[in-house]
Amino acid sequence: RHASRLSDQQRKMLALRDAQSVVAPSEAWTLCTESVNVGKWHLDTLKMSEETSGRPLQATGYALLSFTDINLPRVGLANFLVELERTYLPQPYHNAAHGADCANSVVVLARCMNLWDHLEPSRQAALVIAGLGHDVGHPARTNDFFVATQQNFALIYNDEHVLESFHCSATCSLLLKHGLLEKFSTERCLDFRRLMIFCIMATDTKSMMYELSQFRLRLNDSSFAPVDVEGERQDWRLLLNIIMRASDIGHASKPWDLHVLWSTRITQEFQEQGDEEKSMGLPVHALGKREGFNLAVSQCGFIKFVALPMWGELLRGAELPQISDGDAAVAKRTAEAVKAIHGLVQSNLENWQAQT
Repeated sequence: RHASRLSDQQRKMLALRDAQSVVAPSEAWTLCTESVNVGKWHLDTLKMSEETSGRPLQATGYALLSFTDINLPRVGLANFLVELERTYLPQPYHNAAHGADCANSVVVLARCMNLWDHLEPSRQAALVIAGLGHDVGHPARTNDFFVATQQNFALIYNDEHVLESFHCSATCSLLLKHGLLEKFSTERCLDFRRLMIFCIMATDTKSMMYELSQFRLRLNDSSFAPVDVEGERQDWRLLLNIIMRASDIGHASKPWDLHVLWSTRITQEFQEQGDEEKSMGLPVHALGKREGFNLAVSQCGFIKFVALPMWGELLRGAELPQISDGDAAVAKRTAEAVKAIHGLVQSNLENWQAQT
């Protein structure tokens, strides 16, 4: 589908991966020493990719789904995870390791914010699969690029949420193909799909600031009920939206060395898009310009104006009594966990500032 955008090296990587014998998720899981960190914020899925011969998504997905009480068909799940991972392209940033990292971050954050245990198992599984599939098949170009070049991607999805719509469609198609939801009732199946789609669509960065402002407004309202999953206000969905967004751009909140690795990778994708825009005679988007580019300055801006505001509101939410249901132990644990992650974001910013 995106073969025209693959370099010779990427084609070789795909051929090598597909030629290797398939390792079932359970086997990939046992072969990976980094697996002990699944469910922890500092999980390194790039290292996991090396340890599992390029299968971080299978190992992480299998482990995260084991945290739920849902009973999915084992063979169908194994085949689904294998094909989902294979549908990711070997991009510098938007690859299977990023899908695994996002899924892990979603689960960790949902637990930190005391939302996870309020969700029924099928909804927990929907969160995991949304994280795993949220960038499947990503061609390492932005929505604006596809709209500007009037490519099929943009035409199919009417210029709106182009990539996010594609990721939803691709993930849903694989769910159907491998029969993961075949034993669900119609109502339960629809609820699963709707929540998964909601989570993936939440990763469109264009609406990020608006959704963050909505979250901020609700935090200021005494009626805010973020863990009441049956309430009319549906504040839990707004919290989940922010959790999904924070997880998708979560590298800013990871330990320094891991953050630098992911920052370098996303920069490479942006600049390769900029090179293509330049060759096509199109305006080069701001993050794609190589001339005068400074990674430290770029990341300072990203953290100050995007990451820190989001984590600041998550921290404010974590300190609200509504998050803990009045349980003092939960309140303490939640605030401390999110404060520690917020501290990593601040520390990474200070490290970049020292380089400017």
